[in-house]
Amino acid sequence: MKNKSLYVITHKDVKNTYPKDRKIMLVGAKEKVVPEGYFSDYDKSKDNISDKNSTFCELTGQYYFIKNDSDADVFGLEHYRRLFTKRKIYLFKFPFLKSKDIDKILSEYDIIVPKITKLDKSVYDHYCEYHVGSDLDIALEIINKKYPEYADVCKEVINGNETYFCNMFIAKREVIENYSKWLFDILFEVEPIINDEVILRQNYNKRAYGYLAERLFTIWLFKNSDIKRYECKVEFLRSNNPFVNMCKKVIHLIKRILKIEK
Repeated sequence: MKNKSLYVITHKDVKNTYPKDRKIMLVGAKEKVVPEGYFSDYDKSKDNISDKNSTFCELTGQYYFIKNDSDADVFGLEHYRRLFTKRKIYLFKFPFLKSKDIDKILSEYDIIVPKITKLDKSVYDHYCEYHVGSDLDIALEIINKKYPEYADVCKEVINGNETYFCNMFIAKREVIENYSKWLFDILFEVEPIINDEVILRQNYNKRAYGYLAERLFTIWLFKNSDIKRYECKVEFLRSNNPFVNMCKKVIHLIKRILKIEK
């Protein structure tokens, strides 16, 4: 692919080592005093929704580059602690997807997404357990009203137990433009209905639109099944040092096992 804009989205100044082809974008930048020299881009100029970052999360970055980055043939959205990787096992170097890896995948597929998560309950019940269920109810009502052709897929996804988390992707421009138009059309109609209550919540569930987007992304992908998806492992960075990161992962796994065994 000729021109790639691969954004690593962050809400704070971090010093992790990322592949050289990534652009570090500070989101919520309109509300912050930002240091110079580290960030490649900010979500606060031109056409932006930077002031919505506390509720829209990484989506303010997605909105910004869709609206303002006119040169890219491929868009990528990763997080400062989560990046797409090539393999599970590593020791001294993070196996992040490189530009040549992305070119190879996108020569056969339309979009790179995280591996789908299989839940132990329905997507709807899972959302209601961890978030505010009425938010999802309203989003589904709006989808059914504005996009009735999605009704059957909404039921399939919401009653099923599979979903794509993280709002991460690397994809051809046309794919992400089409998805973003659909996504923000829905969220911007949900927002005036629930936002007065959302902004009063604790930080976790204040991020309502980011959580809704994860489920909407799954619905959109299932509906648009002709878009060929490549599911890729996502590495969670606990440390900037690959060896330390691996050790911390092992310790975390042991703690989980011990907790389960108790």
